[in-house]
Amino acid sequence: MSPAPPPSGQAALSQQGNSPQDPQPEVVVMSDIHIYDVGTQTWTNVPCADAPQGRYAHCAAILPSSAVFSSVSAPMSAISHNASSSNPNQGSIGVSLDGSGGAEMVVVGGQDSANHYIEQVSVFNLRSLKWTATNSLGKSCGAYRSVVAPLTSATASKIGMGDRKHSFSDLDDASDETSSGSCMLIYSNYNFLDVKLELQVRLPDGTLSEKPMRGPVSPPGLRFPNGGVIDNHFVVSGTYMTSSKQEYALWALDLRTLAWSRIDAGGSIFSNGSWNRGVLWNRRNTFVILGNRKRSLVEDYNHRRVNFSNICMVELEAFGLYENPRQTSPTSSYTSFSAPSPTANVSLVAGGRQFSRAAEELGQMALGLREIADMDFLAIGGERIPVNSRLIARRWGPYFNQLLREAVTSRDGMDTATLRSSAASHPSRNSSITITPSISTTYSAATTITQNNGFTISS
Repeated sequence: MSPAPPPSGQAALSQQGNSPQDPQPEVVVMSDIHIYDVGTQTWTNVPCADAPQGRYAHCAAILPSSAVFSSVSAPMSAISHNASSSNPNQGSIGVSLDGSGGAEMVVVGGQDSANHYIEQVSVFNLRSLKWTATNSLGKSCGAYRSVVAPLTSATASKIGMGDRKHSFSDLDDASDETSSGSCMLIYSNYNFLDVKLELQVRLPDGTLSEKPMRGPVSPPGLRFPNGGVIDNHFVVSGTYMTSSKQEYALWALDLRTLAWSRIDAGGSIFSNGSWNRGVLWNRRNTFVILGNRKRSLVEDYNHRRVNFSNICMVELEAFGLYENPRQTSPTSSYTSFSAPSPTANVSLVAGGRQFSRAAEELGQMALGLREIADMDFLAIGGERIPVNSRLIARRWGPYFNQLLREAVTSRDGMDTATLRSSAASHPSRNSSITITPSISTTYSAATTITQNNGFTISS
């Protein structure tokens, strides 16, 4: 939004300043594009022809690709242009390449200056810096009631078709690996007295597909929702307000079963204070929430006040929501013609694809081999989960080793623990295993696993 320019005859009066009795200037909605360069901390206005209707309170998301090139060498040029460096997100936009492609900004819904909803979806290409499409949406979406998030094509095609025993990587097939472009999730909740929930998937060709949600529970109406997709789940947060309860709430939708569950962060952190904005940090498996822990949520909501005084980080891995480790790259989970799978001539770091299917299958089979486990995890429900301490130490690092030391110290005052397998296996694997901190590795709190037969395995 911006104040409307005054008529030419009133320009001189406006320069003298308004008195307290003067009416507020008329406000109009804008349709301009500005780009912020983090390195130089500067804004740049991008003049664009054929801009869509101006709006405010809209939703928007960056889709990593949907690129189409007119020659086979153009995708390699895109990778070389966005080569890896110490800054994993380094790269430029607006570069002239052979064909069109690269990231897109998709703008969804919003309202005009008369507060009427604009039922449109518009696409802005961030490599050509041009508006490329505007299509009908068919429903009302906006920042007050909706949230949008990028999806891979493979994930979009499997929504609602799996079960909780499998991840989307288990359900992928060869046809999904070659699909081009990226999809987008559009979630809306409205009519807060009798909450209505809607979920749509926007495919690369712009078509929309409705997805019915199910399950015994569902989230309440969340105002100003935020969220994103992590692994098999869509995580959404927002302000929950009734006459008896006011708090910031988090919910997760399992995209395999389309069933909801509540994320209870524990304590009273979100029932007090004024929390108002959430951001999913995929690389850290964390949901970051901004606000003020001492102000009134109701008062700030009524005055449309947004706070950035305090930050709260919810570790989603504690709730089973996390991305499996990948090599490196912000586009590692996306199929893209502008960043294809690496070949012999392309740096693995620059392409940054996820681990191969064979490696994933090998890891899953290894987890099911009781013979390689040297300890058990005891779940709250009594279930014992066999694990290999070396793998856990590599995944959890110092945290896992600290837990081991604390448990052993509290038991007998010694800084070593002897673990014995409870399952029947080959006699040569029944020897006791001692875990002690290691000082011979580069890890600050790594472990050395020593068997009684003299073999030592260091992590």
